[in-house]
Amino acid sequence: PPEFGMSATPREPVAVPADVTAGSCLCGDVAYEITGTPLRMYYCHCSRCRQGRGAAHGANVFYQAAGFRWIRGADQVQDYALPGAQFFGTAFCRRCGSEVPRVNVERNLVSVPAGSLDSDPGMTPNGHIFVDSKAPWFDITGDLPQFAAMPPRRSGSRSSPASCARRRIPPRRRLPRPRASMPRWTRSRNRGWRN
Repeated sequence: PPEFGMSATPREPVAVPADVTAGSCLCGDVAYEITGTPLRMYYCHCSRCRQGRGAAHGANVFYQAAGFRWIRGADQVQDYALPGAQFFGTAFCRRCGSEVPRVNVERNLVSVPAGSLDSDPGMTPNGHIFVDSKAPWFDITGDLPQFAAMPPRRSGSRSSPASCARRRIPPRRRLPRPRASMPRWTRSRNRGWRN
């Protein structure tokens, strides 16, 4: 910031084809690109995203894993799977510590920290999720939709009642919501209450 006697350090703009989204870490050792359009983008206020990113919320863009590839530095990526968490984890550059995408091949999903993007993903956030867990010192402003936890599933999406009926798979049971006296706790399937 200029008031502290500092100036911005410019980065070289990244030129990519129209159907490609590119990103990298702070030191530049790790770089990636993704083909295809993003599935969704959310500001996540859960305690895990806040702690994992050291910020008021995570800004996550989700893509299909099939379109993702490391350009350089795949061996520099450290993956951390949070013990006891069904899906949550982080990936970061071993040299600079910057968050980088986390690939989940089994779910065919890549979670991309939006701050690591070097080009426009062609999408703006769909809303704020897990706002019941947001930091008490942070005020959400703007007109984006806000969801207490996850947003409702769209019709025809994976595990929605309609798609389960077509595939003859029973839909997942909805778990009871945590009591208001315990807003920071969540209930994970078959694991009881967790923070």
